[in-house]
Amino acid sequence: MARKTERLEPDAILDAAATLLEDEGKLTMRALAGRLHVDPMAVYHYFPNKQAIHDALTGRLARQLAAAAPGMAHADNWRQRLAVLAGAYRTVAAKAPEFTRTVAQGGAPAQALAGQFARLFEVATEGLGLTDRQRRSAVGLLVDFIHGYTMSPVHDEQVWEDELGLLMLGIEAAAGGQA
Repeated sequence: MARKTERLEPDAILDAAATLLEDEGKLTMRALAGRLHVDPMAVYHYFPNKQAIHDALTGRLARQLAAAAPGMAHADNWRQRLAVLAGAYRTVAAKAPEFTRTVAQGGAPAQALAGQFARLFEVATEGLGLTDRQRRSAVGLLVDFIHGYTMSPVHDEQVWEDELGLLMLGIEAAAGGQA
């Protein structure tokens, strides 16, 4: 195996891991090292195991999702804030569809991203009067909708807007129509 002469960096490892996951639908340390043209032990120097790489990839997506917060601040109402958040998550999920499948299955990689989304959802729906249970249900429903839409082979902007609007009507109804 040819060895790289330049210094291996964590971001390069994560870029290669994301590409490998998208190309092959799975991630192994040996395949990742092969993609990087390095000895597998070089990868272990930066990441102790595959889970650490998944966690780092999830953290990247969570940070990309957090970038939606400024757009939400400029929205006039909860519906607009939620539309900005849903659109941001859809964009993040579309950039990494195979990883989105992994996140949709739950487990450790999903926790950081789910936590970030839940915090932003709370900001988006502030003042709506949802109970904790309603908020958790609404977050789950919205995330599942976005995952399903993203993984679907057909993407129609009008369908996205219509279905997101119906979800918002349900959230508003759950809050007792306090929009």
